[in-house]
Amino acid sequence: MGEARQRTDGTLAAAEARVTPGITWSRLSDLRHAYNAVREAGPGTVAYILVRRPPGPVVALALRNEAGRPVWVEPSGGYEAARFASAASASMLVVTGTGVLWTRVPGQD
Repeated sequence: MGEARQRTDGTLAAAEARVTPGITWSRLSDLRHAYNAVREAGPGTVAYILVRRPPGPVVALALRNEAGRPVWVEPSGGYEAARFASAASASMLVVTGTGVLWTRVPGQD
């Protein structure tokens, strides 16, 4: 996911650390980058996305490649992914269908 980045949003960073201790998430500046990464990495790939829109909580979403088509999965329940297109802060971790961390985030290289 590129070089390690200093996290300035403590709430988002805390959520990342709870979900995957020791793994650096990519800052996500545009949800289109998540769609591109999931498509490019292939079938079965999942992009785990954490978003925060102040003053709300951090919300977990997932985008999965189903036969070449990105499909939203919402582990937090009750939220629509489109609401977060303008999230104040978001980060993403991409895992391929074979369980490998995908390190290339299209549009953010």
